Amino acid sequence: MLLWFRNDLRTHDNPALHYFLSQRALSQHECVIPAKAVFFICEKQWQQHDWSLIKIDFIKRHAYALV
Repeated sequence: MLLWFRNDLRTHDNPALHYFLSQRALSQHECVIPAKAVFFICEKQWQQHDWSLIKIDFIKRHAYALV
């Protein structure tokens, strides 16, 4: 199973993360399924979408905190 964090790095109230974990818990009753979460850091793309440097720094710091 794979969870792709796009813009929302919340862990406490993230609907996608909650759904991902609930599905993984259901599937573990049958067999062990590896689960991974990914987040791509692409500053060039963020700048093309006019993200400010402060927002980019904020996202990067929070992404690294999840590691």
